[in-house]
Amino acid sequence: MKKIYILFTSILITGIIAAQHTSLYMPPSFKRAYEKGTRSWDGKPGPNYWQNSSKYKIWAEYDPATKFIIGKEEVVYSNNSPDTIMYFVTKLLQNAYKKGNAKDYEVDPDLLTDGIEIGKFVINGTTYYEDNEPVLNGKPPFFIQLFGTNLLIILRDNPIMPGDQLKIEAEWKVELPERSLYRTGHYDSTSFFAGYWYPQIAYYSGPVRL
Repeated sequence: MKKIYILFTSILITGIIAAQHTSLYMPPSFKRAYEKGTRSWDGKPGPNYWQNSSKYKIWAEYDPATKFIIGKEEVVYSNNSPDTIMYFVTKLLQNAYKKGNAKDYEVDPDLLTDGIEIGKFVINGTTYYEDNEPVLNGKPPFFIQLFGTNLLIILRDNPIMPGDQLKIEAEWKVELPERSLYRTGHYDSTSFFAGYWYPQIAYYSGPVRL
């Protein structure tokens, strides 16, 4: 009985896979992945699968008196994709508590802060942000934008080529909310919880026209 059941299961799975090649509806994103070879029909990564990577070194300290986290980081970012990356996005998720920023949910006014203050943001030796201001050096203002929880830097003049690595250096400080809310905040003089407190390189899944 067990042998018959196993055989029936194998036939059923084979039939499903075969049907995927023919008549079953497939979401466009899935279809593109199969056609590009980044995904196999059995669901495993395909021969053309890739994933970019970021390696962090972070130094940080927290002052319970001021409720500030002060930190710096060095990140080595590897472009393992076949794409030339024309822009670079860094997530500054503590800006969800920044005064004036749009929010998906209501936050008590006494929990709002000034958000992340960027002392320095450098890519491969070029400073793009310093003393909480963009460093344009003749670039159009839209080349360096801080909006919501995203820092967007357009690298049109110096893109990240396939196989390239770049080094990011950042310094920042951020104030925790007065009390705990959504994975982050100040509990008392000895207890706090800090979620998403450092500049985090955004996930890259493919090119976008700019």
